[in-house]
Amino acid sequence: MYRFTGSWLHKALVRLCASLLAILGLKLSAFYFLGLLIVLGLHREQLLG
Repeated sequence: MYRFTGSWLHKALVRLCASLLAILGLKLSAFYFLGLLIVLGLHREQLLG
């Protein structure tokens, strides 16, 4: 019983950590993409202007 509960808790913690890492990765990639768009926009303004 204790071993089963421990394995269930371990699986839940691993799943939680994986989901947190995935969310963090998505946020970082979104911020990186946004920054890239802003930099490209600024350079486009300079090139056109």
